[in-house]
Amino acid sequence: MKCYDLSSCEKRAAAALGYAPAPAATSVVLRSRKDIPTQPGFFAVQSENPDLLVEACKRGTATLVMPLDARDYWRNNALLQAAIDKNRVFEIPLRPLLHAHFVQRAKLLNQTRFFLKRCVKRGVAFVITSRAENEYDLKSPREAIAIAQLLGLNFQQAQYALSKQCEKVIEELAEKGRTT
Repeated sequence: MKCYDLSSCEKRAAAALGYAPAPAATSVVLRSRKDIPTQPGFFAVQSENPDLLVEACKRGTATLVMPLDARDYWRNNALLQAAIDKNRVFEIPLRPLLHAHFVQRAKLLNQTRFFLKRCVKRGVAFVITSRAENEYDLKSPREAIAIAQLLGLNFQQAQYALSKQCEKVIEELAEKGRTT
């Protein structure tokens, strides 16, 4: 089984831990509607405003949507429906979970667990990424699977999010010629 990290800037360190080579998504922080990427490319969008994420799903070219920063993302039905309708993939990054402290970590883990349960139930695609800013933020594929299991996924679901779902995203990008 090949595992991929679609957001790591540390390609050598990721390869040393056992990740297969993969394109890294260009991260875009949405502050207004004009920030939504419309040109071809491999983009991962994030925003504190859930309405901007919904709009990015509906009309943008973003492939990955990172919802963890958005208010009430875990119970936002419009966001889930937009992802289903436009075949978007949610990015579940490990770095925010690992760097949160005390009550904030417990809150983030619980919200992400609830969100993933809803994604699995409704058949929404998601990938698990590191969002590593340095080599010390990286976790091996086995560690990433263990963290995903703490988020309520079973071993097969976690493995799928790190391997097969990432392969589907990479294949889709290759078909569209959008890798950067």
